[in-house]
Amino acid sequence: MTYEQFRALYSLILFLVAVLALGIAVISWRRRQAPGAIPLSAMAVGQAFWSLCYGLQLSSAVRPDPLFWFKLMFIGVVIVPASFFLFSLAYTGKGRFITSRLILLLTIEPILINLAIWTDPYHGLFSGRTASSVPIGGIAFWLHSAYSYSLLIAAGVLLFLYWRSCPPAYRMQAFIVLMGLPIATSANVITIFRLTPWPTIDFSPIGTLISSATLSYALFRYKMFDLIPFAREVVLEKMEDGVMVCDRDGRIVDMNESAERILGLQRNKTLGKGFEGVLDAWESIGDKIKGEKHILKAPLGSSYLDMRISPLVDARGRNQGYVAVMRDITELKKTEEKLREMNEVLNSRLEEIQMLQERLKEEAIRDPLTNLYNRRFLEETLKRELARVERSTGRLSLVMIDLDRFKDVNDMFGHQFGDQVLKALGDLISSQTRLGDVACRYGGEEFVVILPDAPIDSAVDRVEEWRKMFSDIEFRPEDRIIRVTFSAGVASYPEHGVTGNELISAADDAMYAAKLAGRNRVMVAKKVTI
Repeated sequence: MTYEQFRALYSLILFLVAVLALGIAVISWRRRQAPGAIPLSAMAVGQAFWSLCYGLQLSSAVRPDPLFWFKLMFIGVVIVPASFFLFSLAYTGKGRFITSRLILLLTIEPILINLAIWTDPYHGLFSGRTASSVPIGGIAFWLHSAYSYSLLIAAGVLLFLYWRSCPPAYRMQAFIVLMGLPIATSANVITIFRLTPWPTIDFSPIGTLISSATLSYALFRYKMFDLIPFAREVVLEKMEDGVMVCDRDGRIVDMNESAERILGLQRNKTLGKGFEGVLDAWESIGDKIKGEKHILKAPLGSSYLDMRISPLVDARGRNQGYVAVMRDITELKKTEEKLREMNEVLNSRLEEIQMLQERLKEEAIRDPLTNLYNRRFLEETLKRELARVERSTGRLSLVMIDLDRFKDVNDMFGHQFGDQVLKALGDLISSQTRLGDVACRYGGEEFVVILPDAPIDSAVDRVEEWRKMFSDIEFRPEDRIIRVTFSAGVASYPEHGVTGNELISAADDAMYAAKLAGRNRVMVAKKVTI
């Protein structure tokens, strides 16, 4: 893989790292009651900003100057070591040292280093006046590195001492937290001392992401409730979901504030009552009350509950009652109803689109003036019909029609009147053809009609009728009465040709013969001689 290919791939990885880091920040913030969760969230935000800016620097993103994103990313870079140090204080039980004064002191170095970066062209303290695409190497950079590693070392010492002295129940968790430090620093060391085939690429964001994920796992997943021993009452009352506990006879023995709010009950008036009696006003629209899960609807459909009921079983397997956990899903139901209505509208729109597509498809094969099929459809249909009659040893006739002296009509009365004549002929042909016949406007004043299963004599008789009917039509241009005629040629398969081109050519020759013979007549093509 070339350097440019790796650089493009790595920029995509960095964008993914930024998204994952933001996810860790959100999770940490939502669980900010855990020791160290808030600094961990801040560290993840800094790491996300770092990864995003570095990814933009490696990509072809727009920038005011070549190193804009590189400079901007240090806003995130400086957050990481300070946040990790604050995390170590909070996690190891020394949160009392996290004061506004300490936080203010920890902001001094980040402000100074960012000033040095943005003003580097004037003094070179950060870049050391190097020509590298990643301008690091000046005294300001190394002072920043020393400061950051000092914070990380201090954090590491705190975590190590806590790991050595913490109770056995927490030791594995503390060890996992401690391992987050070498993961992050090893990636940074590799980058600073350029120990990879791509010395200008910074792998630190990958290391800090893994470190953040490790800390999050240890803090929130590994023995979380051993680390944070909430009292049962506090947990129950702080839950957003409603909880009701019933004895084996179905009487309510406990409930939390959320259950009172969701059901609109008062605890002191509800305890001791039967569970099903309390819910009499609610309509079950799912499983029955004692099912594993069901949906309840309030009177008049004002609110909905998702309720899950689980048995309470003692150590001997005896049923001691059950617990019902409920959640207000009114908004969800309203959203589902809106989605259902939108789905109905969408289906209606899809039907309209389908009708429009069918109409467009039909218009694509129709002549807009006469509404007969166009030449493209003629060619496709003629090929298909010839293949069919060849298999069935049937017959097929083809008619070529051309208006007589149509140019004189246009010149004398105008094209608008000419269009009326063309449309009149198209309407007549359309009204006189059978269901299986295919009438097309071939071009200009020429029309072609395919007559499947029609022998030559039958075809000639039918066209002769059309000719007489059309010649009887009176047109009234400019207060005058005129009649227009047409000449036609008829060819039949297989007498006059076995391919579409042969039949069209034979019918065309017959039609011109009709014109030479005096026009306003129908003539049969000459038979093919072998």
